[in-house]
Parts: sequence; C-alpha cells; structure tokens
Amino acid sequence: EAFRGRPPEAIGGSRIVRRADLRTGEEIDCATGATRATDLPASNVIVYQLEGGSRIILRPSGTEPKIKYYFEAVASIEPGEPFSEASERGQIRLDALIAGFFAEADARTPKA
Repeated sequence: EAFRGRPPEAIGGSRIVRRADLRTGEEIDCATGATRATDLPASNVIVYQLEGGSRIILRPSGTEPKIKYYFEAVASIEPGEPFSEASERGQIRLDALIAGFFAEADARTPKA
C-alpha cells in the first residue's frame, strides 16, 4: 500500500516513466499525468516502467503472507560489442534496480 499511495519518482537511478495499478485498471504517464485504462484483468499488482525499458512488478503472494517482486533490466547490445559485455552491463543495471528498490522499500517501512 505504501508504494500504491506514495509511488516513487525514480528507482535505482532511473526515472519511472509509467506506472500501472491493475487493481484500479489505471496506467499513468508520469511525465504528463495522463491516464488510460490498462486493458488487463483486475488484480493486486503494481507495475513501474522505468526509462530505458526496465520494469519492476509488485504483487502479493496468493498462498503465503509475503510480497513478490519481479525485476527486468534491459541492456542493448551495441554494434560489435561482445554479448558478455552487454550481459555484464545488464547485470549491473539489474543489481542497481534491486538495491534501489529495497532502499526505497526500507525507507517506507514503519520503524518500531
């Protein structure tokens, strides 16, 4: 609910360009504030689309008392670049997304 009610502007150094709340069926363009319907079935899922094509998806588990997170990082292979180098850049990007997200989550967690 903290991510739904107070969505971040950026995660892991990348701006969030669109966010979708499948519970409400609404997608928001973060630059313009324009909204549109997601055309996806209603479910308790939040999707953050980041600049550069990376994505983070949050949803509760259907069988356990926990939240599941899915992280997708995008790294294009430059002309003449070895796959291993592009893969390494992608892994660095993925690591930054994960660390940035959990830092954001920690900041939103009530302290006892």
